Amino acid sequence: VGLKPGGLFVLKENIARKGFVFDKEDKSITRSDSYFKELFKQCGLHIYKMKDQKEFPNELFAVKMYALTTEMPGQGNKPRPKRATNRPAIIR
Repeated sequence: VGLKPGGLFVLKENIARKGFVFDKEDKSITRSDSYFKELFKQCGLHIYKMKDQKEFPNELFAVKMYALTTEMPGQGNKPRPKRATNRPAIIR
């Protein structure tokens, strides 16, 4: 409801290898890519684009970025018409 047509919601998260990981110390949950994709589906969100964070140490969780939309990619994400630009003109 909060996104305009063609709008995107971007999420950047740590990614577990499988399922999810609960950290008892800080009470955080790290979810897997497949877990996130299922959550997106249940929320009515579609992945417009996703990208992995590069050059992360192997001992840390991988980081992934998701650009999400409420519209199916390829439907409703049409190029916007060009707006008239303000150009200098002579006032008569």
